Amino acid sequence: LAWRLTDIEEIDNSLVEVANKVLYNGTTGLLDANITNNQYALETFAQIITLNDYGFMIIYAVPKDGQTLDELKELLLCEIKNLGDGNFDESLVASAVSNLKRSEDESLLDNYARTEKFSVHFIYGMDWAKYYRGLDDVCKDDIIDFANTYLNDSNYVAIYKRKGENRESKMMVAPTITPIELNADSSSAFAEEIVNRKVDAIIHTPLDFNKEIIVDSVGQLPLYYKVNNSDGLFNIQYIFDFGTIHDKYLPVALNYLNYLG
Repeated sequence: LAWRLTDIEEIDNSLVEVANKVLYNGTTGLLDANITNNQYALETFAQIITLNDYGFMIIYAVPKDGQTLDELKELLLCEIKNLGDGNFDESLVASAVSNLKRSEDESLLDNYARTEKFSVHFIYGMDWAKYYRGLDDVCKDDIIDFANTYLNDSNYVAIYKRKGENRESKMMVAPTITPIELNADSSSAFAEEIVNRKVDAIIHTPLDFNKEIIVDSVGQLPLYYKVNNSDGLFNIQYIFDFGTIHDKYLPVALNYLNYLG
């Protein structure tokens, strides 16, 4: 299923990102909790993309054995109605905002992600502050208004993927490939400027672990840590002087930490 949204200039990208996470986040969204986790469908997915001329929201689902696509469509539309009626806990909004903030901080650690953001903002012709107007300002009523404005049961497109034999398929004749003349021995004025630019030598500063690493203790165990002044991310590593050979339940116990909140 797909709904058309307005252009990037008019719509609040922060709002649509949060609305999408409330609908689907892989764990506790409306599609997750009410359909996938209850095994009413094999798989569900939702995504919102904002573009210059128009944006769109898509919902994708895989039916169970014996389930018709019409039945699956009605299940998806029911969750869209729940979104518009506000039939979801407000804590979903707060958790969506927190997860989006964390994802943003994590993405900024990667050079590819940073350059991708430059590219996207250039294509949209807008600065960062306008692209994300404020995740903290998004509330439950905003999501309800968004759903009732753009998502209803009369303005969507439904696409069914059916299995069968395509008897009208035609073979395409492979075209002749035109050889490409390479110009590896030439370069543009912009490339020449980059190559000839004077760059200051990088001065290596050795890391003083005695100054940078703070030594403390938790009970009888030593704790070594460094304050992160770059973003709001937190990372911790447990180092033991024993492994799975000593205790076969150790991997299970450590993985259990992910479910303790």
